[in-house]
Amino acid sequence: GFPFLGRSYKSCDCSEPLEILLEHKCYLSEEMVEKTFRNANLGTIWVLMEYINKWRRELENLLSLLPKCGSESQHGYTSDGRVLDAGAPQAVSLLRSYGICPYTKFRLRRDNYRLSQRLGPGGAKSIYHNISIHINKYKYKVDELAQRAYDLGFWGVDTEFDRRTPLMQAYQLDRYEGYVMWLVNHKASLRRPFTWTIVDAQRQEGSYTVPKHTVLHKLCRLDKWGCHPTLTDFYTEILPHAIATAGSDRLANGCTCSCSSPTAADRVGNERTGCSPLTVLLNHLFDLWGFRFGMHIKLLDFLNQVQKHAEVVIRCLTFRRLHIRHTCCLSRSADEWQKDQLQHKYGSNFKELREEDQNLIYLLNTLINEFTSRYRTWDLPLSKFLTGP
Repeated sequence: GFPFLGRSYKSCDCSEPLEILLEHKCYLSEEMVEKTFRNANLGTIWVLMEYINKWRRELENLLSLLPKCGSESQHGYTSDGRVLDAGAPQAVSLLRSYGICPYTKFRLRRDNYRLSQRLGPGGAKSIYHNISIHINKYKYKVDELAQRAYDLGFWGVDTEFDRRTPLMQAYQLDRYEGYVMWLVNHKASLRRPFTWTIVDAQRQEGSYTVPKHTVLHKLCRLDKWGCHPTLTDFYTEILPHAIATAGSDRLANGCTCSCSSPTAADRVGNERTGCSPLTVLLNHLFDLWGFRFGMHIKLLDFLNQVQKHAEVVIRCLTFRRLHIRHTCCLSRSADEWQKDQLQHKYGSNFKELREEDQNLIYLLNTLINEFTSRYRTWDLPLSKFLTGP
């Protein structure tokens, strides 16, 4: 291993000794790479990334000698400037199928990270998964580190490892908003399904319906970011833009609750119900800040640009004013969301609650029709409409 990368050296610049060891072909394991990302400073990690980039380019040079038979698209190899990252194990397998062993050619041990990381049942870990490890311990300029990796050609910002993309992993760590924002800005998918850690056998019993959350649903309910004195740019700019571009009204998660209305029909004509990411975001912000619209005016003015988004705001606000109880994912605490857990009895009392609140739900739907009609007629900005003409 690298003895100089222990915890006591986390504030030291170890780039020079690391570079010397790497140039002399010191064995580089996946564990050593993870240790470097976990304990080293930015300068040391930059040296490591540049070195991995150098060797992965050598691997690409070998691939370029193979006959062109569609291998690029099938094995993750492209000639557009990107570095072989999580696709390296498939590239090594492809070379072996042609009788070429890159480890033998370069006189390296077969599990040397210079050419490839391990490929397990959950896939191969990308450079951005390792950057998430760096966040977990120390808050350096991680978005700067990610940008450096991207500039080197590591473009796999949305690669899955163990059913988690780097964005999902960064969400779970809940440590550094900047890295999450960087991933969103670099087109990490917000529409990917986010799997709950619930026993599959219980899910199959059909005793309850598990919310079908996407990454965007999860990001809309991060408690930590809403606790600042003022709403962050993530809530007022990044998330609203993501909601608009991801078509969040078509990401209903299957919940049944009067806090959200049926969405547009899907391709086979079935109405999809449930909490959209926007519904989740609004309820979360109202939980944190109440009805102080001055806190939300930037967000409300953004949502005012799309009528269907404005109507979601009106529904969420009216629902809360009537003190109707949630019978959806919003009935559970944000802490349960953070841990990807739901109680095994989730949903067992929802039908009973809806029956008890049926008069309030009827009043809600009546008021929604009235309020949305006024909103369309008065032609006021949403923030003005909510506080009166």
